[in-house]
Amino acid sequence: MSNLQSLAAAGKPFAAVSSNPAVNTDVTITVPAGNKWLLLSAFLTIVQGATQTPLPSLVVSDNLGNVVGTFAGASAATSASTTSTFSWQPKSDLTAGAGATANRAPIPEGLVVKGGWTIATSTAGKGANTDLSALTLHVIKL
Repeated sequence: MSNLQSLAAAGKPFAAVSSNPAVNTDVTITVPAGNKWLLLSAFLTIVQGATQTPLPSLVVSDNLGNVVGTFAGASAATSASTTSTFSWQPKSDLTAGAGATANRAPIPEGLVVKGGWTIATSTAGKGANTDLSALTLHVIKL
């Protein structure tokens, strides 16, 4: 049994979902104090208007705000007037973005996020017409 399989056996997977943010706003989920989460995947939808070309990244920061990792959602920004999904998971290929409506991006396998740490989006190129969905995380509480 691999270390990841051992970690996964420690708890039941569940979904942690942020609130739905206002237009032109990124989202953040904070791991509750005393918890450790094994991040299995993350999912986000962006509805983009006619002018901006957003590119979301998934950002993990420690309880002091130090960035532990930043993981781009695609290799290029979303085209204007496009609705796109972004899915991060271990061992994924990085898709091209641009006109793609379904994007995939890798995160490290075995990524454990501690209590007080945050998992957030940081979206380059967003603006008044950029509407992010709630961020959904598939995690295991360790």
